[in-house]
Amino acid sequence: MKLSLNLLVLRCKDLEVTRRFYEHLGLIFSKEQHGKGPEHYSWENAGFVLELYPVIKDQAPDQVRVGFSTHLLADIAGNIRHSSGITVLEQAYATSDRIVMVLQDPDGRKVEVSQALHR
Repeated sequence: MKLSLNLLVLRCKDLEVTRRFYEHLGLIFSKEQHGKGPEHYSWENAGFVLELYPVIKDQAPDQVRVGFSTHLLADIAGNIRHSSGITVLEQAYATSDRIVMVLQDPDGRKVEVSQALHR
């Protein structure tokens, strides 16, 4: 049996601030509401859905680590350098097979953005 990940829901303290953070990475969200549930944001790419939901009363934001890959990290790094309010935890560094930059989103999650190295 082969499984593939198709959904990730992030609970956010300030939905609008978190949405803007991920939009600096190039994601474009749609506002949604399912039935009587809370309004939230959704981004879809190649069958994968990322949803941003407000935290439920007295609930802390989740602390998952999120990773994105891109063909050219320099494109995103340029957007980040010109955006206030984005915390870079680790500047771009090389591993054996990719270049990685680690950011922190408004809820404290580590967000990894990487580019494959073609050696």
